[in-house]
Amino acid sequence: MSLNGAIKFINQTRVDDELRTKLNIAADNNARNAVLKDYELTFNYSEFEDAYNNMLCNCQTDDQASDLQNFKLWWDYLTNS
Repeated sequence: MSLNGAIKFINQTRVDDELRTKLNIAADNNARNAVLKDYELTFNYSEFEDAYNNMLCNCQTDDQASDLQNFKLWWDYLTNS
């Protein structure tokens, strides 16, 4: 597990409609973890938070920051459902 895996997850999921769809329809966190494993995206909660905070600090515009914040809201909703 790695911070780089979490960064890769954030970047890839923001542009990959198929991956997002698979994550959206996954029944639970175990199913979502299986999808992530299929895509070779490994990270834990702490690494995700660190990656998100790092990326948020590096946003150049309010739109970039808003897009990233919306992504995090989506992910938090999925993983806490």
